[in-house]
Amino acid sequence: MSETPNLTEPPKAEPAPQNSAVGANPVLLKGEIEIYPDQRLPHLDQGPVKAYAATGRAKEKAYALLVEKPLVPQIHASSKYMTLNTPSLPRLMATGTVNWVPEKQQRYVFVYENKLGLPFANPSNFTAMGLKADNVLHGFVKKMVPLLKNFRDMDFVHGNIRVTNLFTGGGNGFEKIMLGECLATPPAYLYSSVYEPIERAAALPLGRGTPDYADDLYSFGAMLAIMIRTSDPTSGWSDESITEYKIEHGSYQALTGKERFSGSILELLRGLLNDDVKQRWTIEDILTWVDGQRVSPKQAGPVKPKAARPIDFFGEKFLRPNILALNLHKNPTDVVRINDHGELKLWLNRSIQDKKLEENVEHASNAAKELGVMGEAYPERIAGFMSAVLGPGLPVFYRGLKFHPEAFGRMLAEAYVTKKDLAHFAEVLQTSLVNFWALMNDTLTPHGVEIVSKFDTCKAFLRQQGQGYGLERCLYYLCSEAPCMSEKLKNYYVRTPEELVTAYESLAATPDRPEGFFDRHIVAFLSVKDRSVVDPYIPDINSNDPTRSILAALRVFSSIQRRGKMQNLPNILNWIAEKVDPLINRFHDRDQRAKLKAQLIKIKDKGDISAVEQLFDNLQALQADEHNFNQASYHYNALTEEHAKLEHDLAYDDKFGHATGQSTSALISGIVATCIIIVYLFYKFTTKTAF
Repeated sequence: MSETPNLTEPPKAEPAPQNSAVGANPVLLKGEIEIYPDQRLPHLDQGPVKAYAATGRAKEKAYALLVEKPLVPQIHASSKYMTLNTPSLPRLMATGTVNWVPEKQQRYVFVYENKLGLPFANPSNFTAMGLKADNVLHGFVKKMVPLLKNFRDMDFVHGNIRVTNLFTGGGNGFEKIMLGECLATPPAYLYSSVYEPIERAAALPLGRGTPDYADDLYSFGAMLAIMIRTSDPTSGWSDESITEYKIEHGSYQALTGKERFSGSILELLRGLLNDDVKQRWTIEDILTWVDGQRVSPKQAGPVKPKAARPIDFFGEKFLRPNILALNLHKNPTDVVRINDHGELKLWLNRSIQDKKLEENVEHASNAAKELGVMGEAYPERIAGFMSAVLGPGLPVFYRGLKFHPEAFGRMLAEAYVTKKDLAHFAEVLQTSLVNFWALMNDTLTPHGVEIVSKFDTCKAFLRQQGQGYGLERCLYYLCSEAPCMSEKLKNYYVRTPEELVTAYESLAATPDRPEGFFDRHIVAFLSVKDRSVVDPYIPDINSNDPTRSILAALRVFSSIQRRGKMQNLPNILNWIAEKVDPLINRFHDRDQRAKLKAQLIKIKDKGDISAVEQLFDNLQALQADEHNFNQASYHYNALTEEHAKLEHDLAYDDKFGHATGQSTSALISGIVATCIIIVYLFYKFTTKTAF
């Protein structure tokens, strides 16, 4: 078989898909990098993530990978990837959000320098290339070992080491061989079970989580086996069948079948494909081997138990507890039977004779019953707990979910975007299944323990029903790289509070903007990203009082604008201005209300949310208005009471006013008499003087 791919001409850009505008203008990333929506590069696709031609800042050839929203990429790892200065990987030029015009929505992109050349494998031989072992050893392995060492030194895990992610680099054979990128999809998402160790291969592709460095070396060994083998011994097998075969016969046997290798390549493959991670070769072992020295044998881990007699389950016979663990989820009702009837315990006692395992089975049975034994959830629950006991290190199994805890957040994000049933995710968080799984797993790393501890926090989130809590809070808490999944932002890719406000500024200028500012996703997203901008106002956001909820929106947006030192946001302010009547109507003074409206009109177009927040979030003005209103109300009530009393007396007291009339008459009579006397005396006095 040929030692090089049979592609002889560089792949050309394909026409754009139907929803892309042919001849469309380039899409700009950060104002400099041009991406061409009408120029597809399918040979550079990463599974469902599509590749497009691009040019860099200096007009160098590049390609862009457009992230699919259901698949949360590895954005946090991009900074470490950029430090890997090696010709064996494509250089990451930039990442970020672009306005993808063909779909009229934002998309996250990774842009790489395009020096990859042709795919190394082609569809006819990517499962068995039949290359000569010596050529692979001297041409490929010795080129890749420095790259693997670089990964180790930089504490970087690739998670996408496979034959179909190798490229010629523009050279012939292994001359300029390059490994493709690994960031645009979730960790290990594109692996078939062939490339994964047993424990990870048993999980769903999205449920594998981030591999560790030992897993990268295993994948490297699997890739070597595929390069040199002439046939695929597992052709047509399901991933589950391959995993079970690995458990029963070992990964080396599963990947090489009946082929016989000798010499150095045999030693390397056996070292890299060892299913016992404690005996699997490290990069130091590989370097020792490259130098021609013998690799020292290592201490083996505990032997996986195998029964003397099988147990019947769901019409099949099983000798190995871990293979049984892989199959329990297929018929949870039968798990209840073999547990309640004592068949499982009897089998373990007579055929396995592992006292600790028997105790753990009893523990699992009791833990599964904590939430009751009635209802359809109990069989699923006990199947999950028993799988954790019988197959320690295997994924968590529950109602079709097969995952390692670190991947749960990414799976939940995908379920939200694709509108899957979320009830099963909530049930996992409400039980102690993940904690029990961790208790049974003696190989859990400190990072794994930290991830598991987050599930306890999520239980508390689920007990609170208001916005900012619930399953949405768990999503962003468990998957910090997930964008905001709110339906209000379905055409935006929002990763930070500042990006959320920027998206709202754009959305506020459209006629189809949403009615409200918040929903469960937005509040939970903000709370996880920056608690200080939203947590103090969550009670107000959840209030049915419009004055509290609108004021909360002002406070949240003002805080984000201020902390992010963002430019003016006139569209958001005009949007808010349409809803502030309840805030204005809190004031009793009509003149004050008119003054507030005039001030709002004057400042809203300036886009300073803090200024509007200060206008309405003025406790002193509110207290003064309330005081004046209370004083006026007191005087008004006093006059009203006096008026009512007078009306009552006039209506029901016949002598009402008589005494007052008599007093008034007497007073008037006295005044008149006094006046007459004064006039008389004056007249008398002036008359006497004249004569």
